[in-house]
Amino acid sequence: MRGKGLDNVLLVRDYNLMTWLGANSFRTSHYPYAEETLLMADQEGFMVIDESPACSLDGFDVILLEEHKAMLQEMVLRDKNHPSVIMWSLANEPRTDKPEAEDYF
Repeated sequence: MRGKGLDNVLLVRDYNLMTWLGANSFRTSHYPYAEETLLMADQEGFMVIDESPACSLDGFDVILLEEHKAMLQEMVLRDKNHPSVIMWSLANEPRTDKPEAEDYF
């Protein structure tokens, strides 16, 4: 039985499967992945879209937005030196259809 924590054996298996499929990129959907995942992406030549842990950013109150900005800053500071990271994803399914979103995004 394997849990949700980092498992290097499964990490190697996942990269081997992606390589076998002909993939060369992936998105860390819904949250930033463990740094070991990015280290392997650097070594294996994968491109990564690094995503913040914001999902369906629905509210636009000041406290939530400040927390979101802090999470983005933390993610960028942690991952900025990984050559595999080619893009930052601000949120999964952000509610950009809301009028308040225009000023924020």
